[in-house]
Amino acid sequence: MRQGAKVNSKGLVFLSVLMALFGVLLFNNLGGIRPWLYELSKQGANLYLNLQTQDYQTLEGENFSIKYSQQDENIAQFILYGMEEFYPKVQTVLRYKPAVQKKIPIVVYPDRAALNKSFGWGGDKSAVGVYWAGNICLLSPNALLSGSIDMDKLQEVYLREGPFTHELVHYLVDEMTRGNYSRWLTEGLAQYIERDFTGFVLAEPLPEEKKDIYSLTQLDRTFDQRPNQVLAYWQSLETVDYLIEQHGMEKMDQLLTGLGKGEVFTTAIQKVYDMSITELDEKMKQ
Repeated sequence: MRQGAKVNSKGLVFLSVLMALFGVLLFNNLGGIRPWLYELSKQGANLYLNLQTQDYQTLEGENFSIKYSQQDENIAQFILYGMEEFYPKVQTVLRYKPAVQKKIPIVVYPDRAALNKSFGWGGDKSAVGVYWAGNICLLSPNALLSGSIDMDKLQEVYLREGPFTHELVHYLVDEMTRGNYSRWLTEGLAQYIERDFTGFVLAEPLPEEKKDIYSLTQLDRTFDQRPNQVLAYWQSLETVDYLIEQHGMEKMDQLLTGLGKGEVFTTAIQKVYDMSITELDEKMKQ
């Protein structure tokens, strides 16, 4: 998602089509058609990113293929190390290992402007990692380097607070469910496992903000449009915390497995936890 090939209007149109296709996958029960569309959307996203980064260099590892700009040559090996280090650990927690071993594409962008431009975002976005349709996109640690911190210290901080674990959870949840999941679920799981591995947690909303939480339906279909993103992420973690603390990781595994078989999300929640989304919503308001 960084630099290299430039994003043009045709590229953004292509991106919009892929986003629309992904939206169809997330919000509709398409039966036997869905797996085919799911794989098609991932192939399209990978093609798009490859075109955008055709001038990048490539570093191959056991499980990952990393694309990076020439100016990030000094950190490519570190990125590969971090991903290879956390990948089997995340698999263990989620109790899932993809049946087909394939290298996961990673794009390292040299600066925030290149990352945002690749997705057609405005300058107000501040993500350091993005998972999109089978691809993991990262902001280069070099972009975070300041005069008050050297590279060794930066890498130490990046391992502890960077997006490695978070984006790997998104990737594996997507693979496990074949794209059939709610946004709050994957965001909550990513934070839950990230906290367990590194101790890193996002900021909490203010006490008065917690009194007016979003519904899980809102966090499913319009997560990014919620005006209070801190609250949206916090709620996602709180809901996953509740489900795992009250029912265990085995039930979460059953939920993800059922979703991977094509079960409708609300039906899968009812089947595994014996409560509706509305009832779960009410429990989270207590």
